[in-house]
Amino acid sequence: MSPDSSPKAGPAATDPEQLRHDIESTRNALADTVEALAFKADIKARSQDRARELQTQLTEKAREVRAQAGTRVPRTSEDAREQARQLGGALRERPGVAVTVVLAVLGLLIVRGRRRRKKVGP
Repeated sequence: MSPDSSPKAGPAATDPEQLRHDIESTRNALADTVEALAFKADIKARSQDRARELQTQLTEKAREVRAQAGTRVPRTSEDAREQARQLGGALRERPGVAVTVVLAVLGLLIVRGRRRRKKVGP
């Protein structure tokens, strides 16, 4: 290749100020690349960052759940009271059902107790 056949750089490429600016830009880009690679290689720091993120998310979620629970508990207890009133009224109207339920529960407890004694026995 003769000197005449090489591509000409143009006046901007030979300007010292432009060359300094290009070098500075290249250095900055290289520094950013090295920093990104160092971050990817530092698994311990990345995992600690992720753990802090997850801890923050869990703390926020816990606050939300506590706030929701605080608003739901009064409604739930009121609902339970209402259901207990309804059940009490139904049992007063039909006492035979109440006796049957009590006997069924006692029967289950007796059977359960006998099974436990058989397992614990000699």
